[in-house]
This record gives sequence, structure tokens and C-alpha cells, in this order.
Amino acid sequence: MIFYCSGKVLRRLRLRPRCLRGVSQLDIGCEIFGEKMKWPLGIAPTAMQKRAHPDDELGNARAAGQAGSIFILSNLSNTSLEDLAAGEPDTFKWFQLYIYKDLMITEKMIHRCEGRRRGPTITGTSGINEYVAGQLDRTITWKDIQWLKKVTRLPIVVKGILTAEDAVLAKEFGCTGIIVSKQGARQLYTVPASIEALLEVVKAVGHDLVVMLDGGIMQGIDIFKALALGAKTVFVVCVVFLGCIFVSVAYVPRPIFGDASALMKGIRCWRSVLHYMRELGM
Repeated sequence: MIFYCSGKVLRRLRLRPRCLRGVSQLDIGCEIFGEKMKWPLGIAPTAMQKRAHPDDELGNARAAGQAGSIFILSNLSNTSLEDLAAGEPDTFKWFQLYIYKDLMITEKMIHRCEGRRRGPTITGTSGINEYVAGQLDRTITWKDIQWLKKVTRLPIVVKGILTAEDAVLAKEFGCTGIIVSKQGARQLYTVPASIEALLEVVKAVGHDLVVMLDGGIMQGIDIFKALALGAKTVFVVCVVFLGCIFVSVAYVPRPIFGDASALMKGIRCWRSVLHYMRELGM
């Protein structure tokens, strides 16, 4: 239901096309933290992916790597940090970090990330399930970001931001990026769709932080709409699991990344997403 509502909001958005723009060479790539991505689309963190396919996180990380995009490993994965790093060394990998009551556990996980993988550490604003929630520190505040910055030099991205006020706080406390997302939406089902909150967040922080979006993306034109509103890239989950369950992990890139024609149609009047955003004054 939550996903349906987000998708419904996306469907209502309309583009304003321009004519005679000279678009023989189109660019749909993006750059995130100094890494060039072929697609502005990545795979969001999801717990225990072996439930959907025996190849679990390794298969989906492989799909992201083949498409030249990002894979975020969940805090509750079937595959360890080390196995993923060894199995898919060329995929641009991030890790979703939750802060535990025992900070030594959190710090050890960060050190494992630093030694075994490239990419930033994602901090979530809600628990994944009841068991892990019991081990998580419910007293965390923005000041814990300062602790994280002392522990690691990795970029820190906060996932679950939906307001300009929190976006500004993320900037003030030294975060490198934001993922606009309905993190915890099963409990907060009346909050805005991610796409509804995106422009507010982008206007609040401008280009000072990398702003990304997670939620409701089902087709290429959805990606373009999010980028046109200021997101640097977007993340998907549901499409990944549909591909794993109903097709095969070997074909995951097709349902996730194969809708290039729709995205190309979206930018047919602009040479690139950056070109379109400049016309919007972003």
C-alpha cells in the first residue's frame, strides 16, 4: 500500500518538453562521491535477500555491477561484508549501518567496511525488525553523527530524511549525503511520499549535500522525474525482488536497468538530466 501511494504520486507528475534541442548525444550517467555511474539507479538495502533467490545479495550486487551502478548491503544480510567484497570486487558497494547500544559493535562494523569495501556508510533512522531493534540504540541523536565522523573517514549518508529541517541538520552535523526515503513507513504510513518531500529537501541544502531518493520507482520515466526534481540518483527494492522471484537472478539487470527507452524518452528534449536541471535553476 505504501509503495502504491508513492507510485501514484509519481504518476501524477508531468514533464514540460522543449523542442529542437539537438539531442543526438544523450547522457544518463551521474557521479556520486567521485565515482562515475553509468545509470542514476542503485539497489537499496533489503534484509535477508536469500528469501527471494538463492544467490542472495551476491546476485543483486552482480546485477548492479553489470549495470555500472550502486549496491547497498543491508545490516541484516545473508552475505557477509567480506564475502560480498571478495565475490563482487568491481561493484560500487555501500553499507547500511545501524548504531547499536554497544558502540564497540558499531565501530567494528565500520572498520570492516573500511578494510574490505569502497563506499560510504548509510545510517538508518529506524530498525529493520523486532530482534535487531532490541539491540539498537534508541537514544541516538544528531550528535552521534559527530561520533561517527571521529571513527571513520568514509562519507556518511543519512537515509530517511523527509523534511527541510532535518536536511539542514544533516548538513550542519557533517553528513555527506541524504537519501530522501520513507524509512519506517510501515509505522508512519501518513508521511509524504519520498517524491513529495524531495524538492523541499533539495531547496534546503542545494548542492552542499548529495541528495538521493528511494521509494516508488518502477520505470525509467520515474527515474527522470526524480532527477529533474533534484535527486542525484535513485534506489529501488521492489523491482529487484520481482526480478529475483518471477524471472531469475541472471536476468535481474533486465527488470531493474532495462527500461532505458523510457528514460531516454524522458530526456529526448534535453541533452542530459543536468541540462534539464539547469533550466529549472537547480
